[in-house]
Amino acid sequence: MDAEIKAIVDEAVESSDTSSEFLQNLLDVDIKVEGETGYLTFPVRKHILNRQGSIHGGIVGLAFDMALGSLH
Repeated sequence: MDAEIKAIVDEAVESSDTSSEFLQNLLDVDIKVEGETGYLTFPVRKHILNRQGSIHGGIVGLAFDMALGSLH
């Protein structure tokens, strides 16, 4: 693991009490809910990219799950 990614992971671990908080902190997620619409944004950083240079499919699925979970 390179030093930049290790620092991101370490910071997310230190600032989180639960696994959900860890994932939100790891991705630097911002969630907003307006009525029945949820918005989830996060910066595209090196540690969430696949080998082809696009966002890893698991991250896309996780973001979708977080966004839907914020609507209940």
